[in-house]
Amino acid sequence: ESSAGTVTLTDYISNQLFEKNMLRETSHVTIAHPALSFPDLEIPPPSCSDYSEYRPLRILLAGRIKAYKGLELFVEALLRLPSNKVEARIVGQSASSPYLDTARNLPNCSLFLEWQSETDLISHLDWSDLVVLPYVEASQSGIVPLAFSRCRPVVVTPVGGLPEQVQQNRSGIITEGVSAEHVGAAILRFLEDQAFYHDCAKTAKLVAEKEIGWEYIAPQY
Repeated sequence: ESSAGTVTLTDYISNQLFEKNMLRETSHVTIAHPALSFPDLEIPPPSCSDYSEYRPLRILLAGRIKAYKGLELFVEALLRLPSNKVEARIVGQSASSPYLDTARNLPNCSLFLEWQSETDLISHLDWSDLVVLPYVEASQSGIVPLAFSRCRPVVVTPVGGLPEQVQQNRSGIITEGVSAEHVGAAILRFLEDQAFYHDCAKTAKLVAEKEIGWEYIAPQY
């Protein structure tokens, strides 16, 4: 009540707050989560992946691995995919989970279950071809714009504000539902169509540079 105005990062959140009479339309604006470039870090400039049919598709689940992040959907989707054509990483702090035990025993999945610095996280993003967000609920995600800034398309579930962050079949795929089957089908689309993958990767980079780059977002504040 003491603020002069409010900013939300997705309309999903603002609509929830309006429904609870916690926002005033005259002093609110939705501004997309920016693609931060971290100019103070010594990191290589972004470059698109060299993914091709001659090597496995590298998929990444990253961030603090909490219940809403859909770890179980990621692991179950991984089990549905051909193990010789997909490599996976699960990266970030996490509580114990039977799904982590399952992932740990998979020959094509590596776990990095500790706090990641920004440099570490970007290194994992650059290793990957595709970033997967199989969330069961979400407001929005900082991983999506970060993935775009590193030229990586995404797979997201249709929950919360995630669909607002992704241009369907252009910067990534919004799955048809919240299930391992739907997540696996979206990953398979990239696996089977390299041209589609590279088109989405290029669009993701353009979105990061032209639509949600800090130079574009900052003036909106």
